[in-house]
Amino acid sequence: MTLKRIIGILICIGGIALLFISNYIEKEVAAGKQEISSAEQKVGQGKTLFGLNPYAKEIGNKAIFDPAEKKIQAGKAEVAYYEALASRLRIGGIAAIVIGIAIVLIPFGAAKKRN
Repeated sequence: MTLKRIIGILICIGGIALLFISNYIEKEVAAGKQEISSAEQKVGQGKTLFGLNPYAKEIGNKAIFDPAEKKIQAGKAEVAYYEALASRLRIGGIAAIVIGIAIVLIPFGAAKKRN
């Protein structure tokens, strides 16, 4: 086996690894989205309960809901970052697989002279 084929196989294996990593990140992002959705529902319920009394509403917004909403926004930003990362990894993995296969299958060297 030539060095060219070994390099092609290694690039292909690296691409497959990138696809697995991308898949794992996407699963974690989906779980994070569910947690954010749950937190948004809980904050909405809390605002409804505290909204019945004007004094409680003001205290609840400042003490409880503002920090919770900031954490939710930070979570959404983090989810967006990891979604973009997973997308880039998937594209890179596919490209690496294609390049690896091309290196293995396509002859790039000069043709051997036959006597």
